Amino acid sequence: MTMLALALALALALAAILLLWAAILLAFAGPLAVRWREPVLRHPVLIIESDDWGAGPLAQADALTRLTATLQRTRDHSGRPALMTLGVILEVPDGPRIAATHCTEYHALPLTDPRFDALRAANPAEAVTVVDDGNHTYLTAELFPVRQARGLIVPTDFNCMGYAVPAAIGAKLANPDREVFAIVGDGAFTMTCMEIVSATRLGLGLIYFVFHDGELSQIAQAQGIPFNRKPCTALGAIDFSGVAIATGAEYLRVAANAEVSEAIARAREVAAGGRPVVVDLIVDYSKRTAFTLGAVKTNFRRFPLAQRLRMVTRAVKRRITG
Repeated sequence: MTMLALALALALALAAILLLWAAILLAFAGPLAVRWREPVLRHPVLIIESDDWGAGPLAQADALTRLTATLQRTRDHSGRPALMTLGVILEVPDGPRIAATHCTEYHALPLTDPRFDALRAANPAEAVTVVDDGNHTYLTAELFPVRQARGLIVPTDFNCMGYAVPAAIGAKLANPDREVFAIVGDGAFTMTCMEIVSATRLGLGLIYFVFHDGELSQIAQAQGIPFNRKPCTALGAIDFSGVAIATGAEYLRVAANAEVSEAIARAREVAAGGRPVVVDLIVDYSKRTAFTLGAVKTNFRRFPLAQRLRMVTRAVKRRITG
């Protein structure tokens, strides 16, 4: 009787595990199917694969160019050049947009963010960049090259929201002959934005690029992955043109990537005349930053196995039940 009870208990435990895995596969069946149908590069001859070769800085494109030139010089016994197929992430699936179509359409996010391409191309190497604390901080770290020593100012340990607005004023006072601009999230900007009135009074031509998405995105992303919800992160509707009017700054709104270069050129023109500028960049943070993904994975691996199983079970349950 005891052996029968033990066997029954083991069978029930195995059935529970199988049901759990079935629920996990069912919950992610749609996204998995979409990702399975991703297009691949054609004509595979030589595969170069690296975990660190993917959605990252433009330096990777330069490395590919040099590699291509090297392979062009490499010939086989018949004089034919080598061909190359790369295991490179040129784009990543846009999960939220795919889910919004109930997995009937495929959407992707490109290798780099064109907002940073335009910003880097338009600003001279000697410009001073001041970065606040938030999601934009890690996007800047991933996508924005700094080409001169003492050209980047950030808060210690990235733990001071609202830092960029007054810090940019100080940087301009200390470097009156250098262009100074700030990259700041909308949540951090609301904490100290009225300090811009000091920049206006002192005639300081500063540019504030405000990444505007309506929530505390770094926190929201970290909550959304394990919990499928984002409590206490929404900021509400904010009209930053009112901030510009109140502080005497110029206001520019950018709602699409195609508008970025023109807005940057106009902002630099106004700032050159000694007036601060607020550039309101409407952003979509549906793509998680490398920092968010890395932090979640690292912390998850630190937990004991029982804690990890509990977290996975809870995450699956919330994705199924909402």
